[in-house]
Amino acid sequence: MSDIRPDTDRSRRLWRWWIVGLIVVGGLLSWWYWRAEPASNQAQSASSGFAGQMGAMKVPVRAARVEQSTINIVFPAIGTVTAFNTVTVRSRVDGELIELLFDEGQQVNKGDLLARIDPRSYQVQLDQALGQQKQNQAQLANARRDLQRYQKLFEQNSIARQQYDAQKALVEQ
Repeated sequence: MSDIRPDTDRSRRLWRWWIVGLIVVGGLLSWWYWRAEPASNQAQSASSGFAGQMGAMKVPVRAARVEQSTINIVFPAIGTVTAFNTVTVRSRVDGELIELLFDEGQQVNKGDLLARIDPRSYQVQLDQALGQQKQNQAQLANARRDLQRYQKLFEQNSIARQQYDAQKALVEQ
């Protein structure tokens, strides 16, 4: 029995060295693969993208005269553009909007007419107020005539002072 045991220990040691060796070789291969990968990715991106094309080109440098001009640079992109200055326009009155007198983005000044609102609802309110004013004026004229009559009657002691005072208060009202 003692003869079998050293062989098994020896075979176990041999297997352990094989496993350790495979792990070391696998580690070296993976290190070599990952180290070589970025260089190949750079070569692919340099040949495929716009930035890569520009980086691969040799650009000649020349001296030129200075010029002042407008350069139109366009960046095609998806996104949202927000204005530097914005204004919220609020009306002082409510109503149906008939006409808008400015364009979006247009410069406007204080006092500029910006919109027209349907005046019909305001015209109706004005007509009602004028009608109420006429009615009140007619009532005032009638109350003044009655006050003159009551004053004459009070001077003749035909009515009580309370009626005369009530009519005077009605005129002042």
